Amino acid sequence: MEKKEVRSSNFELLRILSMMMIFIYHYSIYGGIIAVGSYTINKLAALFLFVFGRVGVNLFIVLSGYFLIDSKFKLKRIIKLVLQVLFYAILMELLSDYILKIKVEFKYLKLYITPIFNGIYWFITCYVILYLISPFLNKMIKLLSKENCEKIIIVSLIILALIPSLFLRNNFISSDLFVWYVFMYFVGAYIKIHKFDFKNSKTSKIISISYPFVCYATIIILILINKHFNLQLDQYYFCALNSIIGFIGTIGIFLFFKNLKIKNSKIINHFAQSSFATYLISEHISFKNIFWNSICKTTNFLQKPLFIFLLHILACVILTWLIVGFIEFIRIYVLEKNIFKIKIFDKYIDKIDSWMQV
Repeated sequence: MEKKEVRSSNFELLRILSMMMIFIYHYSIYGGIIAVGSYTINKLAALFLFVFGRVGVNLFIVLSGYFLIDSKFKLKRIIKLVLQVLFYAILMELLSDYILKIKVEFKYLKLYITPIFNGIYWFITCYVILYLISPFLNKMIKLLSKENCEKIIIVSLIILALIPSLFLRNNFISSDLFVWYVFMYFVGAYIKIHKFDFKNSKTSKIISISYPFVCYATIIILILINKHFNLQLDQYYFCALNSIIGFIGTIGIFLFFKNLKIKNSKIINHFAQSSFATYLISEHISFKNIFWNSICKTTNFLQKPLFIFLLHILACVILTWLIVGFIEFIRIYVLEKNIFKIKIFDKYIDKIDSWMQV
């Protein structure tokens, strides 16, 4: 019998944090605060929270590289992810149609029963492809020496992050996010294999604390430049996924949690397992407007006092995690576990797993 993997709660806490970062980023975007024309105190506060969103995606990919480098390909992981995405894609669509009193048309339902392949969730589509090629990436990374890994990271960082950060970002170098995901996966795998860490133990803590302030400062500076010189520069230029600031922030935060000593917690591990579902809800193409505007009622808090505004963000995070954690408990123990009790396809799954080993 296969031994059940016990996840370290420091990494699971980072997984929760990365999803919270993305969730709050969605609050800023879909909740309407970023679209507010004037720079109110609430918008300025939201801009500070905004900077965490992109690094949250990076952290999730680095975590994947860190753990998958020593893991064998298992088709069941993809099947579990597909079933989870399918569950929420259909559930959210049905809820959207119920709330809006719209009859579900077959052509749209067909769209939501194939969420991985039609771009409803662009991040998951990229992640599934990344997982499918991970055995070959792992083989390549393990064959490379530490020195050659570092050369690849440095050259890739210059091409994918430094050049786009110094020059125009909307060019062919930075247009393909999947290439960036492969790079971040490579970095996570490198950290695991070669036990990379900063020489000074305080460095990761300093970077983790300073990253949001540095990134936020670039936004404020660009806002002031635009206003003073009547320009149209992208104020979020240095907050992109592949910005050099974002890369440094990602590595600093990751290494900080990697070295964080906490006891394993079943509660943390459960909510980490269910945290991915919060992304599926907050990003759903049809349900996100209902979720943010009708359920969370974010627009009602845009002009509230700052304390009330921040309290509302915190309440949205906590309540969503509690509700989704409950839904995930039911989904896993009522649906998923019963589905995987059906052994009829196991021999074919095992053959695919064996075929994918390199």
